[in-house]
Amino acid sequence: MHGNKDTVPYFSSILDVVEKFIPDYVPQGTPNLDRFGTSSNLKKTISASGFIDIRIQEYTFTYRPGTFSDYWQNYLKYLAKPLREKIKTLSAEQRRKMKDQIKQNTLPHTKKSGQIVFPWKILILTAKKP
Repeated sequence: MHGNKDTVPYFSSILDVVEKFIPDYVPQGTPNLDRFGTSSNLKKTISASGFIDIRIQEYTFTYRPGTFSDYWQNYLKYLAKPLREKIKTLSAEQRRKMKDQIKQNTLPHTKKSGQIVFPWKILILTAKKP
């Protein structure tokens, strides 16, 4: 599983901003992207499903999406059509402001070369069914 939004800024750098501009970007009732992003939440859910001997290992890798332009273009390229359509409803000025704020979020992870290097935490769980 991916870590939570604080440990996978690839997602939060964009989503934290987009949701400010488009409050219904993620429809109400949609499962939270990082609902299993902490060991405790993941373990609680798996335990409630009847599994035992639950072990979770955490690893942090790096992900290099390229420059900000690469990062933004790839996000849009692989975005589901309904979400892409919601972004298109914004005015050109709103899209520019949104993109600028997203870029600001990536700056702590941007090297002098312009390349973004994000930490990416993952959780690997093993368990047994009794």
